[in-house]
Amino acid sequence: MPALARSSVLADTYRDYIAVEAIADPIRTFQAQLVPGLLQTPGYLRAVTVASQQWRSADGIEQFVRVRPAGQERLTEDPPLHLWADLSEGVLLQQVGRPQVMRSQLRHILDAGHPLPGPLRRRTHIRALSGGARALIHRRTKEHKP
Repeated sequence: MPALARSSVLADTYRDYIAVEAIADPIRTFQAQLVPGLLQTPGYLRAVTVASQQWRSADGIEQFVRVRPAGQERLTEDPPLHLWADLSEGVLLQQVGRPQVMRSQLRHILDAGHPLPGPLRRRTHIRALSGGARALIHRRTKEHKP
């Protein structure tokens, strides 16, 4: 079990989620409200964590912000995690934290979809969807015809 999944700052159910995330490949996610954890910058993660009011102390928040990004290493391992992330338009438009936090987060999302330098090939696919679930179903049907 990865160190993150053993962390005392995580609730039991979240520990289970992190443990599964650590071994899953590929990961496919649709997010309607927030950037997926595997793509969150520390500033964005901190802003979401503070807004959630799950932690009572600044120390607890900072400890969580330090341990949560550990799973992101899988995106640049050899071989890298294959991540498919469909994000609703609202994820990209909703400001989380201060403007510079959101600017950094959007830049990070753009960078995550670009190739890595050297022989390692990135396997991160990010699509921004407008039109809600109907657009997602329509696009998936077109892409997955036998």
